[in-house]
Amino acid sequence: GGPPADAPEPPASAFYKRVAMAELEHARLKARTAPLKLARDTRSYAVEAGFLGSAACEALVEAGVPVARAFAVDLRPCERDPIESRFAMLLQEFRADEGWAQHWLCP
Repeated sequence: GGPPADAPEPPASAFYKRVAMAELEHARLKARTAPLKLARDTRSYAVEAGFLGSAACEALVEAGVPVARAFAVDLRPCERDPIESRFAMLLQEFRADEGWAQHWLCP
């Protein structure tokens, strides 16, 4: 049992991002008052999750471009009823000791 001998070392920590549209108060409000905006928001989450889980994103990570590595991505968009959409991502944590830093865009 166990991982293969050449398996990469697991990360010290990870970041789990979960979006369940029906559990977000602002999304439920948009479902009633602005359904097209809810559909737009759902597509935005799908684009983010799709990119982070793509081979193209992994190639950027491997090339040294500072993009979070996705260990797992689960997309469950629901086009007929966007409020039922769900997304989950297990990502590399942005750790200062690994060179990540937050910079404010506006003073």
